[in-house]
Amino acid sequence: WSVAFVFKPQAIFLAPFLLLMLLCRRIPWRSLLAVPAVYLLAVLPAAASGRDFGELLTVYARRAAAPGEISMYLPNLSVWYPKGTPQAVGTAIVIAAAAAALAGVFWFWRKKFELTDEMLVSLALLSVLFVPYVLPYMRERYYYPADILSVVFAFYFPEKFYVPVITVFSSTYAVCHSLFNTHFLHIRILSVLMLFCLLWVGISTVYLSRDEKIEKAVRRKWLS
Repeated sequence: WSVAFVFKPQAIFLAPFLLLMLLCRRIPWRSLLAVPAVYLLAVLPAAASGRDFGELLTVYARRAAAPGEISMYLPNLSVWYPKGTPQAVGTAIVIAAAAAALAGVFWFWRKKFELTDEMLVSLALLSVLFVPYVLPYMRERYYYPADILSVVFAFYFPEKFYVPVITVFSSTYAVCHSLFNTHFLHIRILSVLMLFCLLWVGISTVYLSRDEKIEKAVRRKWLS
């Protein structure tokens, strides 16, 4: 994850999942030291070539300070906000989203469920769907982590094949709009479809945390 964060800040979409793994002691807390260590190692070549070291350390912070439009054509909640929404409103939404993510993490932590492979995949997908969906200033390509994990999710839950279909289609359409100026679908339709995926993955994960037998019974019925 540390290496991924160095290359792309989208790795932060897994932060709620990683926090839960830390609380559940699946990941040791000392592993957090790897994040600044890997980042420092990654920027050293650029610093040695003459780039200002302070600039390298604050590149993500400076980018966050100038976020741009509240909606950048990612099919998420922000497409419903009016254009020209003040940055103060965007900041308030970010704070509310962070609070909601923390509340979700602590709710799952208190459940004390078994961390099966199915549960890990579900939680990871829920994390990378929730964060870019609720945050403002998200670019059209920010569903890439969800694209990948939704396909993995479908291998564990084949009856939910529509999750990767909707996710990958919505993400691809948003990217194609940026590259080729496609306009055959309204982005708000895709936003509603992505909300459906987010809610369904969330509901499925909650049921799985309560009783894995229920989820397995549903899966057996679908596959039979």
